[in-house]
Amino acid sequence: GSSIWLIVLQREQIGGVTKAMALTNGHKHDEQQHGLVVMRGWGSDKPGISDAFLKIVRQHQCHVLDMGQFLLEGSLMFNFVLDVSPETSVALMKDLSRCAKELNLQLDFHFPEREEVEAQCKVVAG
Repeated sequence: GSSIWLIVLQREQIGGVTKAMALTNGHKHDEQQHGLVVMRGWGSDKPGISDAFLKIVRQHQCHVLDMGQFLLEGSLMFNFVLDVSPETSVALMKDLSRCAKELNLQLDFHFPEREEVEAQCKVVAG
């Protein structure tokens, strides 16, 4: 069956670092149907970068579980932890890669185990 995730974002800004950590209400997606993708990107900062990537994530009906960004002297580094269904994962990564290329950004993907991310959320929240 399906379950609902309640996501609460905690934001803090310290010395130019903005971090948003998602905390869940303990309900889990069926791990056979959903996986995690960590998108890491970097390049020159410009307006609209986050909006462009979030628009693609919404179009593919994925969920942002965590996001963070770091800006130093005009250079941007960012991470998105996405909850992705197998049916949309390849198309999502292609669209995100195309968007990064259009914005002249570098992008890579990492595929952590769900338990690894949930443990990090508990450490930050605890």
